[in-house]
Amino acid sequence: LKSCLDCGQTSVLLSVVEPQAALIAGLHVHPKIGDRTNIGAVVLESFCLRLDALLLSHGATTTTTTKEEGGEGKSTRQQQHSLISDKGIHNVLLFITCLYNFKVTYCGLIYEVIRRLLDRMLGIDVELLLLLLENCGWRLRNDDPA
Repeated sequence: LKSCLDCGQTSVLLSVVEPQAALIAGLHVHPKIGDRTNIGAVVLESFCLRLDALLLSHGATTTTTTKEEGGEGKSTRQQQHSLISDKGIHNVLLFITCLYNFKVTYCGLIYEVIRRLLDRMLGIDVELLLLLLENCGWRLRNDDPA
């Protein structure tokens, strides 16, 4: 699971994330493993905490770079570009959406992530919203059509 963050710094790894999420979902519903260890909840919690930390770090970096914009416009653009080119946060969100698609979690968690992204509305948040809706928008529509 660490490969979602370490190897995915430059690209979104759907072909790696989806099978790992399917494995966790399979272990989560297994009667002997899932009931005792609650593995789906543990993995989901760790990825949600990681997503929260990454969102906070991306937001803090962007706000500090906009405050320093007076004299260093070029470095501000480079830092913002590096934030968008870092795909670790994309892979974490993709893993959470895959767990939702495999019914490890419910739509309330996904709606909360959407609300948090809409509240900030930075460049990275738009990318994350697009990724989220591309991967689980159809399922959100089926679960809660209103």
